[in-house]
Amino acid sequence: MDTLIGIWPPADFDMSGFIEKNKEEGIIWDRAEGYFIHLTEPLSLISRLKVLQFRYKWDDNIQRCEEYYESILGIYNVINEDQYFFEMLGYFLAIGNVLNGEFGTSKSSKGQADGFNVDTVLGKVHTFKDNNGKSLMQYVCKKMKDKHPDFPDHIRKVLKIVSTRGKDIDTLKTICTEVETKKNAAMIELNAITTSGELRDGFMDKMEMELTIIEKKAGEMIKKKESIILKHEESVKFFGLKATDEIAKKSHDFLNIFADFFAQCEKALPVEEKKRGGKAVTKSSSSGGQGGGMASMADILAA
Repeated sequence: MDTLIGIWPPADFDMSGFIEKNKEEGIIWDRAEGYFIHLTEPLSLISRLKVLQFRYKWDDNIQRCEEYYESILGIYNVINEDQYFFEMLGYFLAIGNVLNGEFGTSKSSKGQADGFNVDTVLGKVHTFKDNNGKSLMQYVCKKMKDKHPDFPDHIRKVLKIVSTRGKDIDTLKTICTEVETKKNAAMIELNAITTSGELRDGFMDKMEMELTIIEKKAGEMIKKKESIILKHEESVKFFGLKATDEIAKKSHDFLNIFADFFAQCEKALPVEEKKRGGKAVTKSSSSGGQGGGMASMADILAA
């Protein structure tokens, strides 16, 4: 079908006039040419082929839109609703307040923050380490696992959801626009068929019914796309960023903050227990260290 449409004469070519002229001149076509001449009837055939082509590809095209939409929606749902994520943010804020308040003394005016810059803090919690070489991320992950045994599995599941490779709102917009453009083109072709003056047939009835359903489905997809755009704007505001901030202008850059964070979170998970001689032995995930650095994370919080 694609090949036939591709080699079809241009729209301004007078096919019926061409055939009539050849008949008047008594030209006899070879069998192959004669067969294809019959394909020109009805004259709306090329429009019918284009409508069929669209219909055959529609299910795959709209499924691609739906899947892409769901993948992006999943990321925004995590960063806006995941309770374990919020609990971790609470730990980071509390620890940050302790550190900024000179290890908890009341003399400092620091240590009373209600929040932090998510684009900078989430990228550094795995590099900030105590005297024993344990990072802030490792400490919080250990606390979360002790409190919630399912935390490691939860983080691994979340990491699969928030992977941003190739996922951004601009791409969703492009995919939806392509689908909408093809749908509109098919509607124009269907209108050309139904207004061609040809006798009404089953093809016209069936395609009118199916394209009506398709048009509704396409409209729903547009609403979903618009809802994602709104969700991005709300998320940017929720995390204390401005729409004019460079990190907030592109959804991919914004979402990548959280994708990197959860990737580091998975790396910081406590090492799983392994059995040796019938006994469970836990291998430490932090490297030992000495020197005049900062005390252990637990000592800091106990200060």
